[in-house]
Amino acid sequence: MSALAALITRAQATHSDAVVVRRHNAVIAAWSSAPTATPILTMSCTKSIVSLAIGTLLDDGHLTSIDQPVYEIYPEWRQGHKQRITLRHVLTHTSGVQDHPNAGLELEPSPDWVQLALAAELAELPGERFRYNNKAVNLLAGIVQQACAGWFAHPRSKAGDGAWDKSPEHRVSVRCDRAASVEWSWRL
Repeated sequence: MSALAALITRAQATHSDAVVVRRHNAVIAAWSSAPTATPILTMSCTKSIVSLAIGTLLDDGHLTSIDQPVYEIYPEWRQGHKQRITLRHVLTHTSGVQDHPNAGLELEPSPDWVQLALAAELAELPGERFRYNNKAVNLLAGIVQQACAGWFAHPRSKAGDGAWDKSPEHRVSVRCDRAASVEWSWRL
């Protein structure tokens, strides 16, 4: 059995939703548990993808530093202890932003996940404690949108009109036109 066939067999055995393997911009293996193609929730996998987008923006100079204060992107945080929160804090789950232990109870009903995060109180001082934080991470997708002003992230809504659907992390398509000509797309 080939490695790709073994991967798909393992995905089926572990009740995965889908597997797509691309090489040189061509699909070389694909499998889905659904009879038709539908978006699937990628949950915490998105944190890695949005972090990669932040790294690319840093590398390309669209963000100044991993230690850049978030208030430089969201000026409403230029007050109190929130002004101390940096990209590093958000990336490392040390922002101190209050988060509900069951993220779905708070995030799913919210019409805008970035605004929910921006409006949140602090549970700890920035950098004081690691706390896995779904709410704060939604800021990263919003930061990608703000930092590149359309150069890097292209939000898509269900209507395809370019408006965010719930939040930037909820439905994002990213195209990087650098020398590697890499394209990432994900839908949550």
